[in-house]
Amino acid sequence: LVITSIKNIDLIHGGVLTQNMKAVLIQDVLDVWSKKYGVDWVKIEERPGDSLNESLIGEIELKHTKEIHLDNKLFYLIDFNKKFENHLEHMISTENSELMNDEDIRKLIDYEN
Repeated sequence: LVITSIKNIDLIHGGVLTQNMKAVLIQDVLDVWSKKYGVDWVKIEERPGDSLNESLIGEIELKHTKEIHLDNKLFYLIDFNKKFENHLEHMISTENSELMNDEDIRKLIDYEN
């Protein structure tokens, strides 16, 4: 993401660049992790303030965010100094994003630089 931002600095021009991402449930990560490493995990009670869902692009950011494609990948450009005519219409959150499957999670766990 940093390298893509640097390569496209003239386009980004001080804005924030974020990638389109899949959502993941922590319990799914723990299930894959525990199977891979032969360990158990125990779910504990939720704590005050815990949230089941997170937003990548929230309501306040919509008018300042547009989709862009760089290197054949979908990104979102957020610039609070601009209101884009072709801005996003809907928030992007874990509630409306594609969910990682076990194979996606295994790739994430096994990732090496």
